[in-house]
Amino acid sequence: MACLRDSAPRIRRRMLILMSILFVMSSPSFAQVMSGEKLFRNQCAACHSLVSGEFRVGPPLHELAGRKAGTVAGFSYSPALSKARLRWKAETLDKWLADSSAFVPGSVMNFRQADPVKRAAIIAFLLDIPSN
Repeated sequence: MACLRDSAPRIRRRMLILMSILFVMSSPSFAQVMSGEKLFRNQCAACHSLVSGEFRVGPPLHELAGRKAGTVAGFSYSPALSKARLRWKAETLDKWLADSSAFVPGSVMNFRQADPVKRAAIIAFLLDIPSN
């Protein structure tokens, strides 16, 4: 009997942790970020890294949120994107991912994601990436 009383707080603690995990995993934002990660890996990762200083065809997207477009040191941007006066946030990323060439004419990246749900998932993932 004493053994059961001693383990009751541990069981309650574990149940609370499990319930918290299940709650977080069931939230739309968590699901959206997970979906966005998969979409990023399938549609973006061939050209963009998430690691600071790791250049591919495109610049790394490490610490993208709030960054001024065209400013990653060491990457050669098109004059159009270098001169664009925009910061990467949900609004600008949505326009960029919908049709990058139309959003910033003269930019080198040519990408179109017509599905607003997929764009929103990719954006949620990109803006959720913790800085290293």
